[in-house]
Amino acid sequence: MPRQLECLLLHTIRFGDQGHILKLLAADGEQVDAVISISSKAKSTKRAFLHPLSALNLVLSDSKSSGLPYASQFSFQPHRSFVHAGPAQLATALFVAEVLTRICQWQKGDAALYELSTRYLEEMLQPVNSSHLPILFLLEVIDWSGFLPEPPETQNTNLVFGLQSAAFSPAPGSGLEPVFSTELSQIWIDLIAHRALPPLAKQRRELLDAMVRFLEWHFDKPGSILSHRIFAEMSQA
Repeated sequence: MPRQLECLLLHTIRFGDQGHILKLLAADGEQVDAVISISSKAKSTKRAFLHPLSALNLVLSDSKSSGLPYASQFSFQPHRSFVHAGPAQLATALFVAEVLTRICQWQKGDAALYELSTRYLEEMLQPVNSSHLPILFLLEVIDWSGFLPEPPETQNTNLVFGLQSAAFSPAPGSGLEPVFSTELSQIWIDLIAHRALPPLAKQRRELLDAMVRFLEWHFDKPGSILSHRIFAEMSQA
């Protein structure tokens, strides 16, 4: 029986000449695989369905040939289309989709993860796109994952943050685990405690890279997140 599905597209895999396997995060948090057929000669608006983080409404039907459900109907969710998005918005979407792909490989998603992802999707499609969105998104993802550390109770600028312990300690730390620098640790504290973002582009890039390393550290399965490097190259200002 056909099934209607509201979802985010996380990743695609080529399947035959015109087919693609879609890796999806459904609105209830379920992780779904489905097959879709879109020719390379199709109109650009149709191929835009395959861009990572596309918010889609699908009708899934049984497929005997692949064993996976087939997307017999598909459309963009209202006001969540990348058809007219610019390069910075597309790069941000690529990063968010890759983070979600890794998260769904590492642990089960839920409706809260879908909700926060679509909220950031709507923000990144606004006319004024913010270079801060990836940092704020990753902060909420780390919080959702249960790994967000508590900021120190006392003001101390001579602290370092340990990736393994997920805690702050006096510099130079125990020496037994990777740590953030004292400057980066203070930026991390300000972000956790006050949602304060660093003013300099270089600091934001370093913070985002450190947050990605911290998130990767606390999942069991291997796999690295790389697309934030693409975003960083486009966010020099």
